[in-house]
Amino acid sequence: MGRNEEAYTALDRLRNPKPQSELNKQRVGMELSEIYFSHETGLGPERVSFRELVKEWLCARVKGIARTPHRRIHPLSFGVFLHTMYQCTGINFIMLSLPSLAESDEALSDPLVIALVFSFVRLCATPMYMLIFRKLGQRRTLFFGGLAVSSCHFLTAIVGMAVSLTHEEFVVNRVQLVFMALFLFLVASSWAPAVWIITGEIPCTATRSRDIGISAGVHWLWAVFASVYTPYLIEIEWVRRIPFILLC
Repeated sequence: MGRNEEAYTALDRLRNPKPQSELNKQRVGMELSEIYFSHETGLGPERVSFRELVKEWLCARVKGIARTPHRRIHPLSFGVFLHTMYQCTGINFIMLSLPSLAESDEALSDPLVIALVFSFVRLCATPMYMLIFRKLGQRRTLFFGGLAVSSCHFLTAIVGMAVSLTHEEFVVNRVQLVFMALFLFLVASSWAPAVWIITGEIPCTATRSRDIGISAGVHWLWAVFASVYTPYLIEIEWVRRIPFILLC
């Protein structure tokens, strides 16, 4: 704050890399005014303790029983919900179950090769989110991403059930790995970046660090649960895909 001219110059350079008309300059000024207004509105008190944050969240939950039409979901609740839904896609289950699936394939039995291949898939897929977001927006990206991920789960389960109907286990395992790579590509290009971006955008300035910290803590807590139940789900047949299909 207090460096309005520098802020206007920086925003104008981002929005208008080349000389633009007066109308575009007015739009930059209006956008800068909106940024200032949003900053002042979300700034709130200078310091908010963790106790006050929890108290505010509990009050929002109690008052939510008599919800009015204009009441919004608390940012902390929404962030926790998004990270929970992200874990419900089965992303950690897939990553933890890949080594056991690859053990049956001598050519892909090296865990390092598996990790490098699927890390490369996620690396290439994440920038695709920017293009998808520009075309569809956040809401449609999450919706169609969840639909595509659930379809990928369903196809992987069908291929897994084919092991009992055919003796081509080598081919079936390769097809499963391909669908798992597609699954990681879909998650990395939709839910993975969107959840973290939305969680960082919705809290106000005064409580943003704590809201993001709690939401991230819930994210890793679900990851711990996934590491615990994955060995038990691997022992079950491919019906284990059904919960993730429904959750997606």
